[in-house]
Amino acid sequence: MAFNGIDRREALADGGIADAIMHRSHARRRLAPWQRWMNVVLASIRGQAIAP
Repeated sequence: MAFNGIDRREALADGGIADAIMHRSHARRRLAPWQRWMNVVLASIRGQAIAP
């Protein structure tokens, strides 16, 4: 399972893999507008991959 931690994102970048992990809001830290936009873009790709 992929989590949206900084360590995970850095590991992907070090491996030359594009960061396509969706962002998650937390109780005291809401998503920035660019993170909400990125989630919308990634959701359409993710939906195609998960759909049978």
